[in-house]
Amino acid sequence: MGPPHRLVLRSVNTVALRGFKGISSSSARKSHMGSTRNSGSIPASGVAPEVAKLSEQTSEWCQTHVLADVFNFSAGQPGPDLLDKSCSMIKLASEQTFKDEEAWPWMMQYGSVDGPPRLRKNLSEFLGNGTLMEDVFITTGVTNGLHILGSALASPGDAVIVEQPTYFLAKGIFSDLGLDVIPAPMDGDSIDLEALSGIVSTRKVKLMYLVPVHSNPTGLCKTREQKESIIDFVKKHSIYLLADEVYEMLSFGPRANPCPPFTALCRDPNIVSVSSFSKICAPGLRLGWFLAHSDVVGRVKASGVSHSGGGMNPLVGAFMCHALEEDSEGNSRMGDLLKETQRVLGEKCQKLCESLERNMPSCQFHRPEGGYFVFLELPDTVNAEDLLVVAEQTFKVKFTPGPRCFGRPNTIRISFAFYQPEEMEEGVQRLARALDHYLAA
Repeated sequence: MGPPHRLVLRSVNTVALRGFKGISSSSARKSHMGSTRNSGSIPASGVAPEVAKLSEQTSEWCQTHVLADVFNFSAGQPGPDLLDKSCSMIKLASEQTFKDEEAWPWMMQYGSVDGPPRLRKNLSEFLGNGTLMEDVFITTGVTNGLHILGSALASPGDAVIVEQPTYFLAKGIFSDLGLDVIPAPMDGDSIDLEALSGIVSTRKVKLMYLVPVHSNPTGLCKTREQKESIIDFVKKHSIYLLADEVYEMLSFGPRANPCPPFTALCRDPNIVSVSSFSKICAPGLRLGWFLAHSDVVGRVKASGVSHSGGGMNPLVGAFMCHALEEDSEGNSRMGDLLKETQRVLGEKCQKLCESLERNMPSCQFHRPEGGYFVFLELPDTVNAEDLLVVAEQTFKVKFTPGPRCFGRPNTIRISFAFYQPEEMEEGVQRLARALDHYLAA
């Protein structure tokens, strides 16, 4: 038997986080004294030993409920600790907004179609890389951005190219628009553009969708050479590239191969960047943007939904306008929050990766430089969908099977964003026990 698992405790403000309950000291002591953690052994019953109560999310305000008895690696969303920091920042920004005589009471009116000029100016300066406010169109998030862009730039029966693997919910967004989703042929971690040329020549391809930085699910970043090759390809074939760059600002430190965003490399109408505040601040804001050439912005502005919609979330936009404004020293509330978010996510990622290396040495993964996810390659004989059934029912651990992301059958996506760093060991040990049990069956 291995040494007992020591559960390190850290105080959590449970008063401010309604619907969230952290690790209780009593249950943690019970776990430490009453059980051991050895990924290579399970009790005769096949049921995992009793463990400490985990972080949970059960509020009526939340789309996804995360229960305390199941370690949910599939929860690709900020944890309560990060939301608490976001709430504090938004509270201060909103108080400032309601004291803004220029905004009062007009922030409560139907808003500008492409977003208030002041918000677009502040956001363009925050993004940097030569971004112009004229390139910014405010949305309610990446999903909304993809939907309105897909509606404006393609028609039912057209096709959209996606990577393998890719964001697992993107297919539903495009399918709802009547678009055919075609997985791109791959050469390792890169799109095989030569093979893709053959597909494009026989199909009416209008869009290409990528997550180029700290990708969901792989965590990989495209190099400058890869990006430039993709730009040349879409321009040659008159395809619109929709670059989902929601993780662009979530690097934990300097990247090994730094590269500007797509729209900083090329400002032609073919290149569109889609992003939001969901990952860098809070999903509940429902505020995002896309960056595009004036031709594309004009097409979206002219659509019936945009023309009639009265702007995307103008009140929250007013809050974020103030959150983005810099003080005399060049600092902003949003900038300060981003730095803290990068630090916290980096710590969580480090703990997860260290635990994976220690407990699951037969599995392979790329150590992310940012983002939310690790994409784990299991032994070749493993079917991730079958493993999930065993893992959830017997060992109380969940994940996203790779095939749902157009990944190989033996891959899984796990997120480090929700749980505390000290909880990662528990989740990985549950996953390791489930894999050992599956392989031994």
